[in-house]
Amino acid sequence: MTGFMSWFAPQGIESALESIIGITGSTTPARFCFSRSPLDDPVSEYPPDGSSREIESSRRSVFAGDQDAGAGAVPCRDDPHPASGCRRADNRGATRGPFLGGSAAAARLLKFHPRILSHVQFCFGATRGVCMDLSILAGLGFSQARHVQGRASIADLFKSSQRCGIYVLHFSNGDLYAGQAVDVTRRYAQHRVKYKDIEKISFRQVPSVHLSDEERTVIWTLEQEGQVLRNITFASIPKGESDFDLVMPPEEQARWLEDLSYVDNEGDRLINPALRRRYHDKFQSLLDMPYAAEALDVLKTYVKVGIPAARRGEVSFWACSCLPAPHIYSRINIYWQETLTAFTHKNELWFSLHVADSPFVRMTDQALKRLFERHPAAVTIDHQYKPGGPDQVKLEIPAEAAEAFIKEPEVLSAIRLFNLRLMQKGPCTYGRYHCMDLADILLFD
Repeated sequence: MTGFMSWFAPQGIESALESIIGITGSTTPARFCFSRSPLDDPVSEYPPDGSSREIESSRRSVFAGDQDAGAGAVPCRDDPHPASGCRRADNRGATRGPFLGGSAAAARLLKFHPRILSHVQFCFGATRGVCMDLSILAGLGFSQARHVQGRASIADLFKSSQRCGIYVLHFSNGDLYAGQAVDVTRRYAQHRVKYKDIEKISFRQVPSVHLSDEERTVIWTLEQEGQVLRNITFASIPKGESDFDLVMPPEEQARWLEDLSYVDNEGDRLINPALRRRYHDKFQSLLDMPYAAEALDVLKTYVKVGIPAARRGEVSFWACSCLPAPHIYSRINIYWQETLTAFTHKNELWFSLHVADSPFVRMTDQALKRLFERHPAAVTIDHQYKPGGPDQVKLEIPAEAAEAFIKEPEVLSAIRLFNLRLMQKGPCTYGRYHCMDLADILLFD
């Protein structure tokens, strides 16, 4: 699975770890696990015209050389949203990732991807459960945090030639904010206008061409460690109250996430004659498409089980488009990105879903294997849209298997978590593309 990889190594790996990072290993086999770093994922943004485009995917995975050697990797076929460097995993019978052995494997891992130290738990003596967590920011290469409370400027702390990099603001209540800056002293001054409770700042120099990659890595790592971030862009987990709370109270949101049988399709719908007229002709054209009935069935199931407060949140928090591009039947859009797309490929109907990755990370190897044995046609793609944050993976499934796949508890949990987070982040920006006639079918109970 793209979201979770495990490497099991023999005794020789401890000596490599000891020499590289100064850890005293044990004489028993070591298991070290880490979630995917967003450095290895192409990330996209979703522009206002309703189409997708790729942004900044400048680095290849440290394991890129392994991808062609097997380990379940197969070339990506043409995709309606081609992801530069994307890798589709053949999940049929596959375990979670390749097996690397000996000290050479550890040296390669840490030499070429030192920031991985912040993602890794080194568990020596697995039977004894002895684990050691590395310092988060120190593992990411940050120097000790500097006290800046009350400062109007930090120009004296950083030489003019050493101000480009990644910074982390520490707030008095324990929150953090991670960002990038070509000139950290100017960015700090801008933040002080909005935030009056900045206490410290951590900083690490980074070349300007790598700022976005590094920013995503830092945000992703801090989220994985349970830190509360004030970031919106690149973050997966929204913070604090949201506009969606007024549509669906937080306690109902929690119930909707926990109880997969709970469906909230109550409330009145939007009435907008002008919007209805705008896409009426496109909807009629959709009905004439060869796979219209199959597409509508899957779309209806997805909206019913995968979108909270679907009636009350229509247009404001989610929207469905109708024939937005060649070969695309429809898209479900939430916040600033698509979450489901019905498209044709080689005269077959397929569905792509962007979902949360973390529910799959929590699955055991055997459970994950069984899931994809039940759905051998399902594939995963390392692809993300920027608004959804790093806890995101793309799945594709042919139409004939889509409904059953969506209803799988693990898949449905991933759909619900991802969609709710996006709605908590803010309103849908694609309401003007909403097809009311299509929504009539999707919301009909």
